[in-house]
Amino acid sequence: MSSNKAAMEIPGERPWIGRLAGVIGALLIGSQPKADDGRGNADAASVASIKASGRLVMNEKKSSPIKHSVQTSSGRISYTEQGTGAVALFVHGVLLNGYLWRHQLADLSDIRRCIAVDLLAHGDTEITPDEDLSVTANAKMLKEFLDALNIDKVDLVGNDSGGGIAQIFAALYPERVRTLALTDCDTHEYPEQLSDDTIESYLRPLVRTEQRTRDLQRFLAAFDNKHTLAIEARLRTLKAPTLIVWGTDDAYFDVKWSHWLAENIPGTKRRVEFKGARIFFPEERWQEFDKELRAHWQGARHAAQ
Repeated sequence: MSSNKAAMEIPGERPWIGRLAGVIGALLIGSQPKADDGRGNADAASVASIKASGRLVMNEKKSSPIKHSVQTSSGRISYTEQGTGAVALFVHGVLLNGYLWRHQLADLSDIRRCIAVDLLAHGDTEITPDEDLSVTANAKMLKEFLDALNIDKVDLVGNDSGGGIAQIFAALYPERVRTLALTDCDTHEYPEQLSDDTIESYLRPLVRTEQRTRDLQRFLAAFDNKHTLAIEARLRTLKAPTLIVWGTDDAYFDVKWSHWLAENIPGTKRRVEFKGARIFFPEERWQEFDKELRAHWQGARHAAQ
């Protein structure tokens, strides 16, 4: 396979998944939540953590994050939103959920209605046991989600495997994308700065019930780079203003992938590298990342005027 083709792959097997299995196992052993007590407690804990975080001191004029869910043909999709105005849709990667984007929701809600969705088989999203969990199915779910909320266009932001889903969505539904922002994420080990509570916020929903754990297993088994390869030609015609942010020390998403995307997405306006980054951008470098997003959106708005 050529280097160009490799740039489009979503890795199907990642060593960090095995390491995280131990963490998930510990959560399974540590608690056996009742079937009806997980969702409300998790929702309350997530919102409380967002409000309490010392790094998320919000301007009095800014709103607070609110948890919602909406029914689609793919399932009842859970999401958190904050702010008003043009919509920015944030898409997380495997094993995480919308909580990843809490810093963006708090910091950017003065200029956007920020929405962080929980993907299929993740977070508090509810699906049937036979639901298609491929990355293409997740991209189609995003369209159903926007339709259900009567949202026409979004500023789309994708992280890790959520970046692959964002690429597929943008290629299939370019008319729904006002701007696009893609970033890598080194998820094979958690940053030391992440608290146990934060890690638990990501993993706890995955083991809330046996069915949720089976759904996660099916999600992981559905990884196949054929989905992103299938939309490569369409991606080469994407005109939406695109920002590409990449960490230079990422072990699984080589910086050359960012060059490939910049060269093959016609709408690319800026490609920026975070030196030495092999972390969750939204977690540890959120101020820098938010600054790039804010400038990207403002630049696109001025260009459209």
